[in-house]
Amino acid sequence: MQCMSPDVSQFEIIDSGCAVESVSPVYFPEGGEVVYNLTIEDTHTYFANGILTHNCLIDDPHNEQDAISGIYDPEVYNKTYEWFLTGPRQRLQPGARIAVISTRWSKIDLIGRLLEDAQTRGGDKYKEIRVPALLDEDTVSYWPEYWPVEELLATKRAIVATGSLWRWNAQYMQALCLSTPIPTPSGWTTMGEISVGDYVIGSDGKPVEVIWKSPNYENRPCYRVYSDDGAEVVADENHLWTVKTGRNDAKFQIRTTKWLADRELKKEARGIAPRRPRPPEVPPWELPEVSLPVDPYILGVWLGDGDRGSGTINSSEADQIWLREEFHRCGIQTTTRSDPQAFGTIGLRVELRGIGVLMNKHIPDIYMRASAGQRLSLIQGLMDTDGTCSKAGECYFAQVNEEIARSVCELVLSLGGKPRLRRSVTNTRAPGSKAAQRCYHWRVYFYLPNAFRMPRKLERCRSRKTKIGRFLRFTKIDSRTVACIRVKNDDGIFLAGLGCLPTHNCPTSEEGALIKSKWWRMWEGRVPSCEFIIQAWDTASRTTQRSNYSVCTTWGVFYNEETASSNIILLDCFRDKLEFPELKAQALSLYREWEPDSCVIEQKSAGEALITEFRRMGLFVEDYTPTRGDGDKVARVNAVTDIFASGVVWMLDRDWSGDVIDECQAFPMGANDDIVDTVAMALSRFRRGNFISLSTDEEDAPVDYNKKASYY
Repeated sequence: MQCMSPDVSQFEIIDSGCAVESVSPVYFPEGGEVVYNLTIEDTHTYFANGILTHNCLIDDPHNEQDAISGIYDPEVYNKTYEWFLTGPRQRLQPGARIAVISTRWSKIDLIGRLLEDAQTRGGDKYKEIRVPALLDEDTVSYWPEYWPVEELLATKRAIVATGSLWRWNAQYMQALCLSTPIPTPSGWTTMGEISVGDYVIGSDGKPVEVIWKSPNYENRPCYRVYSDDGAEVVADENHLWTVKTGRNDAKFQIRTTKWLADRELKKEARGIAPRRPRPPEVPPWELPEVSLPVDPYILGVWLGDGDRGSGTINSSEADQIWLREEFHRCGIQTTTRSDPQAFGTIGLRVELRGIGVLMNKHIPDIYMRASAGQRLSLIQGLMDTDGTCSKAGECYFAQVNEEIARSVCELVLSLGGKPRLRRSVTNTRAPGSKAAQRCYHWRVYFYLPNAFRMPRKLERCRSRKTKIGRFLRFTKIDSRTVACIRVKNDDGIFLAGLGCLPTHNCPTSEEGALIKSKWWRMWEGRVPSCEFIIQAWDTASRTTQRSNYSVCTTWGVFYNEETASSNIILLDCFRDKLEFPELKAQALSLYREWEPDSCVIEQKSAGEALITEFRRMGLFVEDYTPTRGDGDKVARVNAVTDIFASGVVWMLDRDWSGDVIDECQAFPMGANDDIVDTVAMALSRFRRGNFISLSTDEEDAPVDYNKKASYY
């Protein structure tokens, strides 16, 4: 018997060569543990924890961390597959059997690869047994003592809503500590307090709605995540981050906390300074303008150089002339005092008492969540009094009030800057006293265009020449209670922590997909008669690189009598890892099977050789080479999304249908984009051939052939 702890997802058992006779759960009342008695006919031998016993049993070949990393890095699954081939499978004695018990994390996990081998490569034959989390049409929990049916249904609805049923196969815990501060459009909350329907700040600086929240997960392995500017959060090891790990021009990737932490440790162990992961930059927060009782610039000046019990402003004679004129422009009249280093104001003291800052200098919450322009005015008032600017254009703000200094940090973050808070200590003596007192001073360093309004300071102010990057590092800490949320935006990113770090816990979302899964239409019945057939090939970048896929999709255009218009249908999708001789044979087989009117092959390494071979055989092919005018892959996909949105794209209901939908829906954050490449190639070819016309297409301007040429 093999002790197991079933989780939310289904697990599968694969037996090589013959049927599994029985899989029976056994409960032990005293300990609450559940074990399974696995029975396989014939030899009954298997390995458990390295010991040879009856039947060969492989229990969960993918741990949770590797499985989640494998979503974005297929090499994780490839390593497990290679381990299986060179280990258990190679050492299996004649007549012995293999059983694999595993959570299904992905279609390319070990079980998926074994099933694919059996179907397409003539590999070992397997008997598949599925044990789902929900039974009887989702009315009964397989393990009700641990997972109540209501909780499973809520989890399933939330995961399926992201557009991929495969995510239901495993419950990812991509969570933050409950005490993590979360900035919102109205102030601050915590991960523990936040609820569905609340709003947080997204990666584009706009408020974004929380559409799902997980239950609390206790005793989860966690890391403290630091940035180089002092920000930090506590995150679960499976929490996701959208980061760049290469040079400035590298693509953003989605990685788990543990993957990034392990990467850092491995490089340091080899004596290599790791390139710190860099999350995306966040633009200024786009919040609505609010009615403020005191002009934000006036409040900033008073907080910097105002008398804490009155409306008096302390300022040098040189700056007073310009500063008093600015007060007048903001609606505050000033008066001359006997002290040449100060000037008075009319009515300001009453307004300051009204917002609760008189004798208690601080920045009220309403100012911290005002519009970007109002927040910039507040910063300008603070910097014109307590700020300065270096010759290099770096700003710094100095204060003895820690609360105001930290509020300035938050304001700079909300305006797209990267503040660094530093504390210094000095010893001072009061007049007539011999005892020294320790005094703390706070400075905030940052780059921000237009951080000043006063001309003599503004002329030095400039934006930083290089990008404002924030770099992350990770430290393992004790287990914590965590939770995660899902937000309704394109990339699943929201801001977390007092340092407002952009973090991510949704692999993909239907709302943010360039090609939404709901745009695909399933064709039922006989395959329609097609007027024109196109095959599109995207081959592996190197003919000897087996880690890349070669993909061929076959499409047809047909007349849809119901809509009285031309529609497109995906007839076939082939994807495999092939050396060039196999690739050539497969391409020729598909060409003869479908007899396409046009065969489009991307002209790169293996594709270039394939084009040459086809033309030698007298077959017509079109070479495709992306040009600078076509843009990158995202731009090419965007160019055909209107065809999908118009509802004219169909596909046959085949075994490959789910793979096509999932990869297109996950683009550009998914692990693979080979299918997406062929989709963009084929649909753009249909459009260039005028097989499809949409109501949004612009008509060509009529040509006047009798018009005389004009010269200059």
